[in-house]
Amino acid sequence: MNASRKILSIVLVGLIVLSGLSISLDAASATENEAGIRIAPTSPVACSIHGPIKINNNSDFDALHGVIGGNGTELNPYLIENYAVDGHSNESAVYIGNTTAYFTVRNCTIYNVTTAGIMFYNVTNGSVLNNNISAVFGATGLKRMCAGIYVSNSLQVNVFDNNILNLNATSGGAGVDVSGLFVSSCKQILIDSNKIKNISGGSGSIGGVGAGIYIRNSTNNCLYSNSIADINGGGVQA
Repeated sequence: MNASRKILSIVLVGLIVLSGLSISLDAASATENEAGIRIAPTSPVACSIHGPIKINNNSDFDALHGVIGGNGTELNPYLIENYAVDGHSNESAVYIGNTTAYFTVRNCTIYNVTTAGIMFYNVTNGSVLNNNISAVFGATGLKRMCAGIYVSNSLQVNVFDNNILNLNATSGGAGVDVSGLFVSSCKQILIDSNKIKNISGGSGSIGGVGAGIYIRNSTNNCLYSNSIADINGGGVQA
């Protein structure tokens, strides 16, 4: 009996130690960006195919519009995650507008749109994390700007660790456009650790060249540690 108790005690102590080690490793694996925001690690997950997503107010944050969890609070934002979104040559693959709830678009693969892979208009408290965005082609006519991520008239948006490549606009392209094409007013936009490559623009009265990051009519924005390459215009334009 005593021997059995000793073995049981040793097993319990071992489990406690391993549990503590696991917690320590998880805490250590989280990263903190230069703005002091801790970013939890994400693991590669197979993407589910999804059609274009359009959310036009807080009440649209539901399963029908691609939301898989969350309640819209700072500690538990609405979550759109792990989708492969084919824009089917629409203006955008993911559009979110006129919202104040906290939300995150994360770990999505987005392609085949004419204006923006991800488009935010008049939003507060949004985050775009670890998405792959490609094959964005500027449309003709009035819609002459294309962007991997397009943020307009918005406040407190985080754009972190996204891969944006292969954008071609008929009259100016931007890897990340933080202003809107014509009139914009953005504040407190954090653009951190994004990789932007192969951005090219065409000719015309609006834009005219590509830009890695294009900021216009916006204030109190922060840029950290972004990688920009193969741009036929400015890396950062403001």
